[in-house]
Amino acid sequence: MFARDIPGILCGCMLGCIFLAGCRDAPPPQLEAVQGTLLDENDRPLANYGIVLHSLVSGSMRNGQADAQGKVTLKCRKGKYKVTLNLPPKAPPPPPDKTDDKKNDKKMNQIETVEHPYPQYRNADSTPWTLDVPEGGLPGFVLKIKSD
Repeated sequence: MFARDIPGILCGCMLGCIFLAGCRDAPPPQLEAVQGTLLDENDRPLANYGIVLHSLVSGSMRNGQADAQGKVTLKCRKGKYKVTLNLPPKAPPPPPDKTDDKKNDKKMNQIETVEHPYPQYRNADSTPWTLDVPEGGLPGFVLKIKSD
């Protein structure tokens, strides 16, 4: 009776091995280097602006920050992206005035709003910027603000 069960046992073991081999964790996707420059409509660098790459396939996002020359470097998966532009980080507020509490209260109650100078570039639905990142990365792209 045991001899008749051997083929079934072997078959079950083989199927189990195949199943387990297919369930291994897949290697993480390769991230490609993306490097380029952000320019305004007059070819001046968009110093310290942030960009966000919005994947048109997965919906994932990758953030980058330009330096003082408008150069930005980040890593992302290969694929097609819409690119949005974020304002540069705001400088920290000045320290409180230790001699005038009323002046400090007034400062604390003021909300500073900054209007985005390029509003169409701040939203993935309206930005005209796109990048197609190939395998191997994308060196030297230029994203330039178009004047209206």
